[in-house]
Amino acid sequence: MKIGVWGHPCDEFPEGHDSVDEMARRLETLREGGVSQYFACVAIAGRHYFASEVLGEPERDLLAPLIEAGRRCGVEIRPVLGLGGRLGVGRGLYQPPLDHSDAPEWALDW
Repeated sequence: MKIGVWGHPCDEFPEGHDSVDEMARRLETLREGGVSQYFACVAIAGRHYFASEVLGEPERDLLAPLIEAGRRCGVEIRPVLGLGGRLGVGRGLYQPPLDHSDAPEWALDW
């Protein structure tokens, strides 16, 4: 059985505490608890935390060191990108094929 956890590396690894070694220590603790996959939210709240030619400069690149830390510890890193919104990182990348005349106004931002 595989156990995975969701995480927010931007909160878990603040600036100055985001080295590969520090990330590896955290992932080792998770692995000792039975976790084999870490789902890293690396694009949230209009900011992204990974290198991207399309999105431009990241807030910080946390994905590259996190992947290296995961390799060291035997924990799979699964990036999660929150690109579904009209604002921030996802702006213009997703246009739902809806006829908005049938949708209630409160649902238009979903």
